[in-house]
Amino acid sequence: EAENFASVFATNFGFAKTTIMETMEVFQGLFVPLGFSTEAAFGLSKAMTQLANDIGSFQDRNPAEVARMLASAFIGNHEALKMVNIQLSEASIRQAAVNNGFALGSAKMTEMQKVMGRVLDVLNKTTAAVGDGTRTFDDYNNKVKRVSEQYKVLSEEIGGALLPIAEFGIEIGKVIGHFNVIVPAIA
Repeated sequence: EAENFASVFATNFGFAKTTIMETMEVFQGLFVPLGFSTEAAFGLSKAMTQLANDIGSFQDRNPAEVARMLASAFIGNHEALKMVNIQLSEASIRQAAVNNGFALGSAKMTEMQKVMGRVLDVLNKTTAAVGDGTRTFDDYNNKVKRVSEQYKVLSEEIGGALLPIAEFGIEIGKVIGHFNVIVPAIA
């Protein structure tokens, strides 16, 4: 299912599938250890991958860089998002968690509640960016990003085609190496 999402997203927005998979892995690797179910983490990973693309488009940043900023902020490094003009505070995070039923007023929040508060606070503060990847798809900066991603796709395809040849070359080198050991021993 993740590969299907990555393929569709990559095709729709002109990214390399591997870029989308790597971005999703950042979020999946964050949410699962925090106690989210695999399904919930997958849903959040998809949503955050889309959000990273939109913020990246809106702020003219690389979406993979934005994804790392988001992941950093979700574990408590709020400074990371200041580079894309998103300000988080403990009060706004708590309020987002309370407003959405993830926490109670002044009760101490669990790590999962804090993460959900951060996610919700980010979502509240990025409404202008949501959908920007689609709205500005044909803008110059987004075209440049797509060209870069298509170059990555081409490089991966060429590398994939050459890999069997390289592996064959390595095997031949091993055989030749064995002859170099055997021939001097015989002579």
